[in-house]
Amino acid sequence: MVVCRAAVFLSVALLTSCGATRPVGFVNETATHSDAQLLQLWHHAQQNLSQQIYLNPVQHGLYGTPENLLPGDARALKFNPRMITVRVVPDLTSDQLIVYGVDRPSPTGMIVCPQPCDQRVGMAFSSPSRYSTNVAASWEHHEPEWDYIIVYEFENHILYGLGYDIPWR
Repeated sequence: MVVCRAAVFLSVALLTSCGATRPVGFVNETATHSDAQLLQLWHHAQQNLSQQIYLNPVQHGLYGTPENLLPGDARALKFNPRMITVRVVPDLTSDQLIVYGVDRPSPTGMIVCPQPCDQRVGMAFSSPSRYSTNVAASWEHHEPEWDYIIVYEFENHILYGLGYDIPWR
């Protein structure tokens, strides 16, 4: 009995200390998109980053800073999603958005970006270290825009996973 407990303890200790990798895939909390559709968008993000990397679109857009463009990174093609939660979040109402100095009709397509964040509100945000992406719910029913937003957010996950500094993405 003591030997059995010691073996179980040793097995748990070894597995825990090795940092078991997360399975490939998504935790899909969208209303209308399948895992297969999310994976297709992930592949699109991989292709984009294998060709060119744009590290500062937010900084460029907000402050006119020169674009920080890098050659593509072939490692992106082999970087897999590791149970990334993709969640649709209710849009802020027009009245809620006014508090942030933004005047848009409902549905606003905007959600609060938790700090630290370059902007206070946005269409979506990702927390790659937490394996999560949140998107304003109204975008889910507008395919071209949804695809663009999700590909951009998936690029953030890939860049983070490959070790790039992404504070301006």
